[in-house]
Amino acid sequence: MSDQGSNKENISLEDLVIYLEKHPNFFYENPHILEQVNLNHNQPKGSISLIEHQVSLLREQNANYKNKLADLISIGKKNDLFIKKIQKLYFNQLKTNNLSERLELINSFLHNDFSIASSVLMISDDLRKKNLTTKSNKFIKYFNREDKKLDYFSKFIDLGSPKCGEIKAEHATYLFGSDPIIRSAALIPVGDQITLGFLAIGSMEKDYFNPNQSVDILSGLGDLIYIIISNFIDSNE
Repeated sequence: MSDQGSNKENISLEDLVIYLEKHPNFFYENPHILEQVNLNHNQPKGSISLIEHQVSLLREQNANYKNKLADLISIGKKNDLFIKKIQKLYFNQLKTNNLSERLELINSFLHNDFSIASSVLMISDDLRKKNLTTKSNKFIKYFNREDKKLDYFSKFIDLGSPKCGEIKAEHATYLFGSDPIIRSAALIPVGDQITLGFLAIGSMEKDYFNPNQSVDILSGLGDLIYIIISNFIDSNE
């Protein structure tokens, strides 16, 4: 009997937690215990029952779920708006066959319809001789794939899929320059494995581009630019 009593006293808190996790109906089957269990409360009123504590936790979880749902709805509405605007861009592209005008349409679209603070089309140095130009000289920028400054973007280049999120000042300056100050950006491949380069679009709002945005929409924009440029290259060879 003394051994049994000693074993009971040696039950650790961890053992108790494991037991309760394996028997989630323990308190349901032993309701009288709940009446004796109290938790220290951070309010001066003293203590609260375990049930009251559980209710409080459930209310907190419910509030968190509502906030997450509201965020998802907001993102969904923004994505729908992006789709409509890109469809508009597609139709406008049919109005001209001039490469410079088509690229300028994209640049204008990004600033006026997407409310982008800055944009740059990063073209591989291999295509420098193809004479890709626009009215805005800042929109097209050539890059060397061996440039050490691209190391930060290496994962994006290797994966070849759109990337959204906050961007550090030094990397934003490399892409967009120092004015305006860009806090979030989207990097969009132009061609499989960034064959031709990539489009970078930036916002002064740090949450404007975030990882939860639909990359399908951005991929479609990259595909459009790829078709426009590759058709121009093919027709001039």
